[in-house]
Amino acid sequence: MAQGPTALFVDANLESRIALMSRLERGGIRVVRSASVHEASHLMDELIPALAVIALDLPDGDAMDLLNHPALEGTREIILIGDDIEPERARQAFLAGASCVFSNPLKPSLIESFFEDLAEDLRSGAAPPGNALGISQLGSLYGNTTAMDKLFRKLRKVAETDAHVLLCGESGTGKTLAALTIHQLSSRSDGPFVSFHCGAIPSIRVEASLFGTADGSKEPGCLQRAFGGTLLLEDVTELPRDLQLRLLQVLERDGAGPGERMSIPEVRIIGTTNHQPDDVLKSGCLREDLYFRIASAQVSIPPLRAHTEDIDGLATVFLREFNERAGTEKSLSRDTLAILKSYGWPGNVRELRSVLEQAFTMAEQQISPEHLPDFHGQPVSDGEFLQLTIGDSVQEAEKKLTLATLAYYQGDKRKAAHTLGVSLKTLYNRINAYRAEQRTPLAPQELVHSEVAAQGLGGQPIGE
Repeated sequence: MAQGPTALFVDANLESRIALMSRLERGGIRVVRSASVHEASHLMDELIPALAVIALDLPDGDAMDLLNHPALEGTREIILIGDDIEPERARQAFLAGASCVFSNPLKPSLIESFFEDLAEDLRSGAAPPGNALGISQLGSLYGNTTAMDKLFRKLRKVAETDAHVLLCGESGTGKTLAALTIHQLSSRSDGPFVSFHCGAIPSIRVEASLFGTADGSKEPGCLQRAFGGTLLLEDVTELPRDLQLRLLQVLERDGAGPGERMSIPEVRIIGTTNHQPDDVLKSGCLREDLYFRIASAQVSIPPLRAHTEDIDGLATVFLREFNERAGTEKSLSRDTLAILKSYGWPGNVRELRSVLEQAFTMAEQQISPEHLPDFHGQPVSDGEFLQLTIGDSVQEAEKKLTLATLAYYQGDKRKAAHTLGVSLKTLYNRINAYRAEQRTPLAPQELVHSEVAAQGLGGQPIGE
């Protein structure tokens, strides 16, 4: 058989997939066929497919029986196809590693575009476009590791659709930049990108800021301003329950509010949360029916500790930005880079950028270890332990424990407050105090969101 990328089709009714398999074969992809879980399992003992297309229902089981096979860990795309797919089943498929879940009958235009693009991608071994810094880039995101390559592929694929998206990930991983990247790669890129932070403005103003007013006497809401583009709902789980219901009603009736002339296909919703997908529903912070509406596609953003090999490249990107802004040519010593790579980074990429910017400010030419600010604790593992240094003050130990606990619970402030034995208000006060201590200049994109939060308006389209 011809060598090269392999596509595995697992379906009891392979005749219905002939056209799809032919598209891939014309693109130079080897196609392997199977009609059952048992047969597919044996095939995967001998091959690692670049693409797997699996029917949800099979004679001796279903696709979920195959998703944990070791061979699929190296698969670029896993596509599931079925009839009348229940939302919960689709959610479980995404959690198990599926890239896309399609319902029958398949739309020819969608499949033609999807498979032809994928065939070209597999044949060429295409990677996200790089840059002069030697690190791959997609939009405003950077990374060369397997974790980031997987993220880039999923973002590109999601961007091709009009599906609403839920981005999950710890604080500081780049969820807002991922949302902006989806928008920039989509057919909506010429439309507005509007950001609304669900927990950043007083509850009394949330409704008008998001939905606008019925009589149109005040500024239109974010849904109206996002017409023809994308609406980013940051920390969507912080949206009050009554407004979650109203948002669901708006999505279901294809309108943005009283008297509005628009349909929801004209506005793409991207929600972000610090919760993991399973915890979103378990915690009750988001209505189940709204969750299934927004999470048509789910994308998890990996924490920095899952791709520490990217720290070299990220540091290069940030240093180039700082040098261009300051008109300097400062560099990073090997010892400093080694320290950066040994740290646990509970604040993820945002914390890395902040630490580097502070060190850059203190250094004359080369950034050495003595230029680094105090870290939020000693290098930590991914476990449940925090190292403290003898000589730390009680206040510093409290700060390290607070930030480490927040990192452990992926930014869930309620869980962290409960574990620390303090009120939620006390925890917020601590966080605000720690931020004030840093006084670190924000990136341009962060400045937009900071101004939005201060004004309490809920967001402005970028570029206006």
